[in-house]
Amino acid sequence: MEPVLEPVFDKLIKEVPGVSGVVLSTADAICFGQRWVDGGHGEPRNQSVSAVSVIIDQVSKLQFGQMRSVVAQFQASQLVHINLAPLVLTVVGTSDLDVDLLTSTELHERLQKGFQPLRDAV
Repeated sequence: MEPVLEPVFDKLIKEVPGVSGVVLSTADAICFGQRWVDGGHGEPRNQSVSAVSVIIDQVSKLQFGQMRSVVAQFQASQLVHINLAPLVLTVVGTSDLDVDLLTSTELHERLQKGFQPLRDAV
């Protein structure tokens, strides 16, 4: 992982209750970095990121405006994909994950601004 991403991921993990891991990638699942609370390997879980480009395409047909995030809830975990086009920040969490905080307008704007140099480079 790029050293510049480590503090961003660590802060998100520390400040958002229930986070198990964070992955920054393109919508086509090209991974820039990831951090897992358990120190585990996230590659198999990162495969879900590739579905985001399809979801964004389909949801845009509803004409509700630009999609900010997609939440998937499972029995024991949750995924929040945050659209920072052309990047996607995927947060994997427990059933206690603070989804409201992750999908807030304030956090979305902060993430867009913080990742702007990388977004411009992709």
